[in-house]
Amino acid sequence: HRVELDSLYDGDYKYTCTADGKEITGTFSVDTKDSTFTAMFCSDPQLGRSGDDRLDAVQDDTYGWERTLRSAEKNGAELILSAGDQVNDGFSQLQYNALFSPDTLGNIPFAPTAGNHDFYSPLFSLYFSDTGIDSTGNNYYFSYGNALFIVLDSNNIITPVHRKTVNDAVNEYPDAVWRVIMLHHGAYSSGADEFTNRICGGSLKSTFDEYDIDLVLSGHNHFYSRTYPIYKGGISTVGTVYFEAGSASGGKCSSYDTSS
Repeated sequence: HRVELDSLYDGDYKYTCTADGKEITGTFSVDTKDSTFTAMFCSDPQLGRSGDDRLDAVQDDTYGWERTLRSAEKNGAELILSAGDQVNDGFSQLQYNALFSPDTLGNIPFAPTAGNHDFYSPLFSLYFSDTGIDSTGNNYYFSYGNALFIVLDSNNIITPVHRKTVNDAVNEYPDAVWRVIMLHHGAYSSGADEFTNRICGGSLKSTFDEYDIDLVLSGHNHFYSRTYPIYKGGISTVGTVYFEAGSASGGKCSSYDTSS
């Protein structure tokens, strides 16, 4: 069930809905006057990764996911960005129920991108209301405060489709102070595999350079890494910062590649 609200005034709102005889209450705020905001970026909650679809494994991952969200709420997050792999099994209703179980997600907007554990199942678009705006089905963009967020489905390796999304977004919001890309597979990583490098090859990175993207957010490899600003493959004062998050639930934490 979906409800869309528009023409809201600035202020605090409270809502109540009933499902299976259970009453659910949440709150949210609207503030169009303040362009600054705090957002939480995370990736790979991948609920169930600790042991696939066993109930105890899903519960363990859910505890970690809820701690992460509570920390975000405590620190004033107004928006939650998740760079993919929301669940371990894209067809698991149990894992999706666990993903949405923390109360925090009833109060703060949640913007996801499709990971390699998400994109192959119709549950992703069903739960996230078909956010896609082009032929990939999972690309979309939105403005929030003084920033433009462009969300790309990196499981699709047809880069002209992604370039079109970036072009459309920048043309619709040309005055955004910050331009942010979010996708699952990172363009740079301390442990990127061949598939990651192929998806985020030169053509996609050149698109980020062309459209003056400030920040690229990604996940997939389950550890933290961040680059210096990069432009045309080299460190630059006017380039793009590439930021990679670890596991938001702690369900799987990987090691860095120290071979080079």
